[in-house]
Amino acid sequence: MQKIDLIPEAENENENETAFCPEKMKAAEVDAAALSWAVRDRLGPLASLLADGRGIGLMVRGEDASVIGIADTNYLEELTPSYDTKAVQDMLDAVDADMSGKKLTEDQRELQKAATAAGAYAAAAYEAHVPKGGGECHALTRSFLLALIDPTHADLDYLRADPASGAAVRKSAQTYTSPGETHDQ
Repeated sequence: MQKIDLIPEAENENENETAFCPEKMKAAEVDAAALSWAVRDRLGPLASLLADGRGIGLMVRGEDASVIGIADTNYLEELTPSYDTKAVQDMLDAVDADMSGKKLTEDQRELQKAATAAGAYAAAAYEAHVPKGGGECHALTRSFLLALIDPTHADLDYLRADPASGAAVRKSAQTYTSPGETHDQ
């Protein structure tokens, strides 16, 4: 098999209107029919993922790309929450209001701060998980939810700029915690 570069080169990404460069195709003696067959042959193994409402996703990170298959035919039905989503919607509304420059109530400000902090921990968890291969999604989700529950939790220390500062944060937070509550679960 010979690798042929058929991707157009442009100084800005809006300059190209085609996925493949006609000049490069002509130089490589590849016509549209041959290209269609080659793409079909290479993507054929993924075709089973496109049946019965299934799908694929492409995650691109720098020079690396991963194809993710959604093989469960009931995937979308399972994504519909069976729990009360009001608190999450209130957080989203507060974040959206803040981003649009609206004046927030004190309650909205607290929700916005909690959601933004949790998002920052989630982003850090994603970045910290190496190699990428699926575990980063769990790390992102777990850290996001954990930060919503308790942003001082010890499991988040590896995501702090100074991991050693976590103990000081927890000690400080305990002075504001009612008896019986802990922050070092």
